[in-house]
Amino acid sequence: MTKIDKVTYEALEEKYGRPHQVTVCIEELAELTKALTKYLRNKETHPMIMIEEIADVEICLAQMKIFFDIRGGVNFFKDFKMKRLQKFYIEGDLR
Repeated sequence: MTKIDKVTYEALEEKYGRPHQVTVCIEELAELTKALTKYLRNKETHPMIMIEEIADVEICLAQMKIFFDIRGGVNFFKDFKMKRLQKFYIEGDLR
């Protein structure tokens, strides 16, 4: 994340408030959920729709990490969970 990103997220929070930005994040997650559901129901989902919805969600999640000051914790758990997935799926260890 760049300094400009952080400044942008903070400006959005100041202008609209944290509750509003959390609501926007929930809405973006719902839009991605809807696009994925359409894909699963064999409805045509243009790749650009998926690209846009995933980008929106990634932007919102980055903002939530700033709001809740949890970037380090998220990175720790992502690393932990990826190692667990690798162990399970690649090495076949079910523990």
